[in-house]
Amino acid sequence: MMAILEHIVPGNAAVRAADVLTVLFAGCFIPATADPPLPDISRASWIWGDLREDVCDFRLVFTLDKAPSAASVLITADNGYELYVNGVPVGHDIGPGSDVWGSLERWDILERLKPGRNAIGIRGICLGGSRGVVAALRVETDGAKPLERGTGAAWRAASGDDPAEYSLPGHDEAGHWKSAKVLGPMGAAPWGRLEYSGSPGGRREGAPPVRLNLRRADGAFAWPGPVAFVDNDCSVYEKMNQDAWGISFRIGDWSRAYTMFDLPCPSKIGRRLCVLDATGPDAAPRVLHDAGAGVIGSPSVSFDGQSIYMAMAPEGESFFHIYRIPAAGGPPERITSGPYHDIDPAELPDGRIVFSSTRAGTFEEYHAAPARALFVMQPDGSRIQSITHTPIFDNEPKVLPDGRIAFVRSDNFFGRAKVETLIHAIRPDGSAGQTLFGADVGAVYGVRLRMLGYGSPAPLPDGRVAVLSKTGNFIGLPGTAEASHQRIPDGLGDLAPLPDGRLLVTVLHNDPGDRRSRVLAVFDPADSSTVVLHESSGTPIHSPVYLGARRRPPSLPNTVKLEETGSPAATGFLYAQNVHITRKTDAGWGHVRAIRVLRSRGVSQRSSHWDFVHQGKEVTELGTVPIGPDGSFAVEVPADVPLALQAVDAEGRSELNEMSWIFVRPGEVRSCTGCHDSHRAAPPAESRYTGAFRVKPLKLLERGEPHRWRGNNPGTSGMMDLQFERFRENASLNLYRDTGAALEPGHAETAAWAEKLGHGEEGVRISAANRLALLRDQAAAPALAVMLRDTSREARVAAAMALAACGTRGSVRPLAALLEDPDPTAAQAAAVALEAITGREAPDGAQYGADARRGQAATWRAWLDGDPWREHEAELTGDIASESRVIQRRAIKALGHIGGDAARAALRAHVAREKDNNPYPPFVGDNRTDAFTFDDASPLNPRTLQAAVRALGSLKDAEALPLFRQVLAEHTKPRNGNLFLAEAVIEALGRIGGPEAEKLLVDTFAGLGRYADYVGWYSDHPALYACHASPLHARVIEALDRMGATGAAAIVPHIIRSIPTDPDRALFLETDTYELLAGRVIRRSGRGDEVVLACLAVLGNPDAAAGEELRQAIGDTVNAWAGHPCAEIRAAQLLASICRDTRHAPAVRAAYERYLAEPEETFAREINHPTTFQVRLPRRHWVLFYLG
Repeated sequence: MMAILEHIVPGNAAVRAADVLTVLFAGCFIPATADPPLPDISRASWIWGDLREDVCDFRLVFTLDKAPSAASVLITADNGYELYVNGVPVGHDIGPGSDVWGSLERWDILERLKPGRNAIGIRGICLGGSRGVVAALRVETDGAKPLERGTGAAWRAASGDDPAEYSLPGHDEAGHWKSAKVLGPMGAAPWGRLEYSGSPGGRREGAPPVRLNLRRADGAFAWPGPVAFVDNDCSVYEKMNQDAWGISFRIGDWSRAYTMFDLPCPSKIGRRLCVLDATGPDAAPRVLHDAGAGVIGSPSVSFDGQSIYMAMAPEGESFFHIYRIPAAGGPPERITSGPYHDIDPAELPDGRIVFSSTRAGTFEEYHAAPARALFVMQPDGSRIQSITHTPIFDNEPKVLPDGRIAFVRSDNFFGRAKVETLIHAIRPDGSAGQTLFGADVGAVYGVRLRMLGYGSPAPLPDGRVAVLSKTGNFIGLPGTAEASHQRIPDGLGDLAPLPDGRLLVTVLHNDPGDRRSRVLAVFDPADSSTVVLHESSGTPIHSPVYLGARRRPPSLPNTVKLEETGSPAATGFLYAQNVHITRKTDAGWGHVRAIRVLRSRGVSQRSSHWDFVHQGKEVTELGTVPIGPDGSFAVEVPADVPLALQAVDAEGRSELNEMSWIFVRPGEVRSCTGCHDSHRAAPPAESRYTGAFRVKPLKLLERGEPHRWRGNNPGTSGMMDLQFERFRENASLNLYRDTGAALEPGHAETAAWAEKLGHGEEGVRISAANRLALLRDQAAAPALAVMLRDTSREARVAAAMALAACGTRGSVRPLAALLEDPDPTAAQAAAVALEAITGREAPDGAQYGADARRGQAATWRAWLDGDPWREHEAELTGDIASESRVIQRRAIKALGHIGGDAARAALRAHVAREKDNNPYPPFVGDNRTDAFTFDDASPLNPRTLQAAVRALGSLKDAEALPLFRQVLAEHTKPRNGNLFLAEAVIEALGRIGGPEAEKLLVDTFAGLGRYADYVGWYSDHPALYACHASPLHARVIEALDRMGATGAAAIVPHIIRSIPTDPDRALFLETDTYELLAGRVIRRSGRGDEVVLACLAVLGNPDAAAGEELRQAIGDTVNAWAGHPCAEIRAAQLLASICRDTRHAPAVRAAYERYLAEPEETFAREINHPTTFQVRLPRRHWVLFYLG
């Protein structure tokens, strides 16, 4: 036993087995008889912050002229507190009963104070019901009057900050700290008057970290009975640079609290399944099954205790499958089969089996490992059906006492915009998905890369769940504040529930080079004791599970339309009560007018030569719904597909993004209170029956020809919303049509899509309107105005929302007529568009009342009859100088729709004033990822200045060209430029058009540097510098294409060099928009055939020739982490982008056949990062991919 203690608690050879190891706070509890006098708690008040929050933070700063002679704090809270002074934890207490909030603790803080400024920080924690904190401070200084401070309105309150930070005197309150809310004086109900009586403080439920208290079993110990575990641990423990790198998942302590886990196998595996009859100290394990050179993982036990389910890859097989083995012994029975990894089985209350599997058939969006979702099947392996549809990973399903399924969800989003794991829960039919643990990290989603890690969920009989966490292990009741959970010791490798409420655990070794566990123990949450059951003298062990009968939870009835499962036509419903109920208060809510719904589609092909890539996925825009006057919306969406929501402005530009994929099952109705609100919050009483519940949900379905784009976001910063717009517009897959050999100018797209507004199929009409909303070309306004009379409600809404982006003065009267539409959602879309075009705010409440809508339409008609445009333009130009960013930007955008010469002059003047106020720090040699953050009010936010420049483009202001030339001369270098401003100028030049604008664009492109350097400026990961289009390069190419430019011959080599490479991003058979438009600009320049022949020459065509200039451009590629394309690969990619003339088809086919005849290339793939990232790409594979 002493050996066990020594390897758990190094250096404690003298520790007795019964010793209890605890963590003491830096403060000292003072007995009731201690002098000096008590702080005067009678004058303190009970306080809290936001009453919707279960955890609130408080701080008070005070100044001492000299060192004090005595200092103490009296404090209590309903239900708990953590007390800090000058950044140091001093004391704590928490518990659900009146014995906690009804007792005052006194803490000596003398040693924590110093002359000058000091600060006290208190974290208040509510476990349900009433909430409040009350405290009093007394500081005595020789020769001076005591300083007395009680909690009250002078204290500052917030939520979500770190107490070690906000308890420092110099903490930046950053605008979200407000005066504490006074709930009542000492003596107020429900607490009554409290007096100090020497009550000790200390953790009762939930705590700062606790140390492992390991003991030997004594006579009172209740032995658990039979247990099973996996022996001979052979899991992948590959720790590199403190990070995950796609193949390992242990962060710091080697536990199952992983932040990501790419391997399609159980999180821990071993060679043998063992059973221990733990009924006394002499029990020894026996091997139930030895897999030999195969591997076993994730064992679970049937509710009757008769069978063990496990995942196993037998020796010689390449896939894990589910097996069942009798608990009494015998050969394992195989239940699943096929070319899939089936892992993590668990029996459901109705006898079916839930498990995780790669049967989803796609790669996840970050490192492109096989995605894993949850499936259910009959006990014999038949009738396998998916119940989750994540594009990432769902693992470790466990049945909760109420019959739901808890599991570990990898919550990656848009590549690496967010990478973390959560504990999620669903009903057995896959409905009612909810995050149980991990949703309390706040609304700000910057810097969320591998910060949260949860694993090994263990449902306890009382409804609580024990969880391993990267930030500390705990036991918590789902739905309660995480700060209130009971902390359990760190250093645990696995958790599994026992029927009596205790936990089976494995204890990690203290050797930093090999922390694999060799100790199996029982942890008792009641007294935090850990009693050893078994110590392995040989190989490491893990994955314990109770091998006995357990209470079977209730079987929950089905709530979804199972007959529609798998049908592309299956739908569900999303309702939001009020998007403005939010903790994300620093977003651009003054601009948000609609919700866009996105659908994710996983990619099924990837670079095979590389351990991981930064892949992303294909994103499809399903459509946009206007937000009602009360903040509500309702939509019907496709079922069983990953969905995400964006809060957008009237023009469709993202202001706020949901950062998790959500799902609805067929027929399911899901609702939320607001955006980024606490998942425990209830809506205000006045919003419980919102307008969205009184209207038919808007159908946002994948119909017609919806816009699709590369869904990637390699930055994890406050630029997030701009990153989404960048990929939506610069990484599109089908924004522009591939017209083949025909070289229509880009602005012909508007006419082509406008023609489809009259298509006989409703879906095509809707998708055409949505595409015109993205193109934002005012030439589409007349056709969209006609569509406002479409027989389809969805089409009318789409047309109105498109007019919000590209409408003109002529659009106002048709939109005013739509205000009287019998459908409230169509009327609200009209109201949104009218405000966007004119800058005039609509009265609230127009959506739901027919009389109000008629009155509003009459008001608009009367306003129009007064010919208000000149006077209104003057008002809007005056608003450009408004101190309100909302009013200012709204006026600027409206002037872009309805402005004249006065607007042009005012906008030019504004841009001239603001163009050199560059708020961005110099960019030198590295990316801004994870650090470059800003909110809506930040001077770093570029949207208002961008809007002014775009407005000049919409107004086709040729007089702005000299101004734009100055901007491009000063702001197109990544080191010191404002690239956000430059890209808006380039976009505006494309709309203005003309020879002078074309020449300026060509000259600008010629002066741009290497495209990868610009990609880095936009906060990309260095792995992806080579793989994404530079927004500046992309805007120039789009602008030149739009105006049908023919003068780009001189920059053709520059264009070739600017096309991104593919090794480290999602692979699509079609060319993306940048490749397509670059090819069109090259062909239009007159050098298309020359480039095609040069590429064919590089690919070995003896009849083709390549000039030195083009040959160098073709071979000048940028290295990505996943590989450096050679000249042949690049030549094939360029042919796919440029060659549209069928005259070249025989030569292209001949090149394809030459490479097809070559032998297969082989690559040695190490499960590790290479020392350098100059990876040789499989030349034959990539050439065939592009030529194909």
